[in-house]
Amino acid sequence: MSTAQDIVQDAASLVEETRKLMESKSTQAVVDIAHQLKCGTAVTAAADLMMKPFSSIQGGLDDIRTIAQQTTALEGLLGLLRPMVSGTAALAAAGSKDLARIGLPEAGVGQVKALVEAVSDRGELVLETGEKFLDGYPGPEDIDRLTASFRDLAEVINGFKHQVEQAEVEG
Repeated sequence: MSTAQDIVQDAASLVEETRKLMESKSTQAVVDIAHQLKCGTAVTAAADLMMKPFSSIQGGLDDIRTIAQQTTALEGLLGLLRPMVSGTAALAAAGSKDLARIGLPEAGVGQVKALVEAVSDRGELVLETGEKFLDGYPGPEDIDRLTASFRDLAEVINGFKHQVEQAEVEG
């Protein structure tokens, strides 16, 4: 199953390959063909049409970046939670005499141990679930790279359109 990170990486690859295609000799030959056939308007319209889905996706990347920043904060929170959960696990594993030494009355040790074990178990579950979720989520830097790729592609397509328009004017 693909993770959100996989999807971001695949999208970045698609954008990069599209940019490379737009910079290729074959695509540059389209400028000459459009000039010869006097169909520059149709070619620039096709370039606009090609850019439309990329523009739509690019518009949503700010929201995705905000979520990625929040997951980074969640990673930090889980990092702070780990020592606390480890400490409760150690406390739960302590013997009755150890707990009595820190001031717990022997009559209440069993109840305290059960409570601490429950807290430790729940803490481990929260940590495991959070870490699994975060493992496949992109970070803000991944979203920034994808946004930059979209920006680069837009520049290349706009440059291509300008070449086609310029060839039409000169023709």
